[in-house]
Amino acid sequence: MGRTSDGCKRFGDSLTQIFEKASEDDVTDYIKSKPTGKYARRTWFFYEFLTGKQVPVDDISSGNYVDALEEKEYYTVLKAVKSPRHRVANNLLGSKNFCPIIRRTEKLSQLDSSDLRKQCSDIVTAYPSEILRRALSYLYNKETRSSFEIEHIHPNACRTERFVTSLELAEKEDFCKKARLIELQNRIVDPRFRDSDYRTSQNYVGQAVAYQKEIIHFICPKPTDLPSLMAGLIESHKIMKAGNVSPLIHAAVIAYGFVFLHPFEDGNGQIHRFLIHNILSLGGLVPHGIMFPVSAVMLKNPADYDASLEAFSRPLLQLIDYRLDEMGQMTVENDTACWYRYMDMTPQAEALYEFVIGCGGHLM
Repeated sequence: MGRTSDGCKRFGDSLTQIFEKASEDDVTDYIKSKPTGKYARRTWFFYEFLTGKQVPVDDISSGNYVDALEEKEYYTVLKAVKSPRHRVANNLLGSKNFCPIIRRTEKLSQLDSSDLRKQCSDIVTAYPSEILRRALSYLYNKETRSSFEIEHIHPNACRTERFVTSLELAEKEDFCKKARLIELQNRIVDPRFRDSDYRTSQNYVGQAVAYQKEIIHFICPKPTDLPSLMAGLIESHKIMKAGNVSPLIHAAVIAYGFVFLHPFEDGNGQIHRFLIHNILSLGGLVPHGIMFPVSAVMLKNPADYDASLEAFSRPLLQLIDYRLDEMGQMTVENDTACWYRYMDMTPQAEALYEFVIGCGGHLM
């Protein structure tokens, strides 16, 4: 497959790719030329953070710390981890294995978690507990139906009930752990498609248009890359949880990150949307006794939901070399892990913000 200039522009500036092209001597010479300059220190920090290599430069012994990312331009953790070697405060949203960025755009500048939280609290205090209980039961069932309908799945009563039960647990337990994710997958999919670990085969999302001909919409990471990518996703969750990141930003990173990594053979879409509820609830954006029917809003606005997915998947296709055999089995022939490790998830955060705002009309 060829690579268009648009795709190269989107991903070609990855620091990882730049550092692979630059020699260690060039990086070292630049750092030594301005050892206390903030740009040199950031370059030094990111080089060692991303490559795992240590350049032959002595630690800086004094001076003020500079942030790895400018807080005015990017969403960052509030409790940065200081790196004394570089005098850089690591305020990134993840680790080397999975570290997306989200830019502070004009749309996201309108995000006010405290205001959303207050609106929900006002709803809780305005109605008797019995009415809230009935409303919440309705929302659980509506969200369950919507989540399956997005996938064009018609579950039986047992699967529906298991998903409702999972949603009820979303505000009580942290599901962003490997064992809990596998348990969740087993609970909501058809028993024939339950996984005991992350997938071990290459999968993709496609559309058959003729015999032995498919339109490919999305290519998932190689199964050999999944263990480190998923470990990074879970570590990113812990970092943001400890770093007091906005629950909505946190949810966008983890939920969309999960569906792009596609760690299971089945159930990824439902788990992706479940994680939105889980993180918004645990982050305190949604008060006890209320849930945002996000899937219902996505189902009502399919073009917007598809656009939030395609903002990542469409440019990615231009960067992956693959082949399909006669049985439709895919083989990815180039190294693709970095495209999933260091995503710009600003479009997904903006989309989730719109979906959450849209939930207002579905509450009560």
